[in-house]
Amino acid sequence: MGREGRLPVVLVPGWALPAAAWADVAADLAPGREVVLLDLPGQGERRTEPPAADLDGLAARLLEAAPGRALWAGWSLGGLAALAAALAAPERVAGLALVAATPRFTAAPGWPGVGLAVLQGFARAPGRGFEQARGEPIEIRRRRLGAALALAREVEQHDLAP
Repeated sequence: MGREGRLPVVLVPGWALPAAAWADVAADLAPGREVVLLDLPGQGERRTEPPAADLDGLAARLLEAAPGRALWAGWSLGGLAALAAALAAPERVAGLALVAATPRFTAAPGWPGVGLAVLQGFARAPGRGFEQARGEPIEIRRRRLGAALALAREVEQHDLAP
């Protein structure tokens, strides 16, 4: 249990973004609550770590760094990873908010997902998404994170007891 007897909130960013992308949301949630910003392995403060080999490995590594029981919010790839963490350890994920996330990122029969050409473009320009996000005016970034903040407030209103 976190500060003031409230569950901590774990915030996980999307592909090519540091956990600091959640800074505005974290600041709004922080009074009276522990907020944990988790970088994905290979990104942000964890950039020297090798990336996870698969989604289950990513979820396991995030769970290693997370508090024992918490509310989780994930953005894009972070949402997919948070969902995998909830499936792997439901006793540790007391609630889940997904922001611009999907249960499957890649295309598959019956699921449109992201096609091979787009993924190959990511491989040719690693980190480009982060550089573009870092360079945008702060006001645009705040508006884009408005939906994330609304979901975080929804999590706040539905806080679960241990």
